[in-house]
Amino acid sequence: MVRWNGAAWGNWTEFGVGVNIKAADGLNINPQIGVLGGTLLSSGADGTPGRFGDGIVPNITVNLDKSSVEGQLYAGFYLPVRDEAKQAGTTLSYVHYWVNAGYKVSDVISFGAHYEHLINSGGSNVKESTDVYQWVGPYIQFRKPGGGHFVRFSGGTDMAKDKDINGNDIENRDGFFKLTLGLSL
Repeated sequence: MVRWNGAAWGNWTEFGVGVNIKAADGLNINPQIGVLGGTLLSSGADGTPGRFGDGIVPNITVNLDKSSVEGQLYAGFYLPVRDEAKQAGTTLSYVHYWVNAGYKVSDVISFGAHYEHLINSGGSNVKESTDVYQWVGPYIQFRKPGGGHFVRFSGGTDMAKDKDINGNDIENRDGFFKLTLGLSL
């Protein structure tokens, strides 16, 4: 799985691998481990550029795939592997989860609703957890007939208070977009 996320404070790319466990007809559980690159964890240190491999992401995804409906529940922990606070600022960690549910128009296209929440759960000098974003909006997904590879585009509104990752007030952060690419090998 590859995910690209972005917001006013930066972006990150996550590469992950895992296994697919068929729990029931149309219900799969995927425990995974991901590697991060970008500004999510390491740019908590002011002036420090994002770095590939600055964190790991143990996570789990539960997928529902029936003839006319689909759904997904994701939960992950974004954990730094090095402390950038020696240079300046802080190195951050996060709790990240989302849920989406949709209708399959055909074997190739589906659409539905997406909810996602990213919580700054701490760091080398973070005293309490804070909401980074709380996204709500629609998605459209295209996939290879018969399953496997897919691309999903989500967009909508940020329901969290307008704060950056350090808790400072920011303006005009009222929308989001997200591109998810899934590859089954």
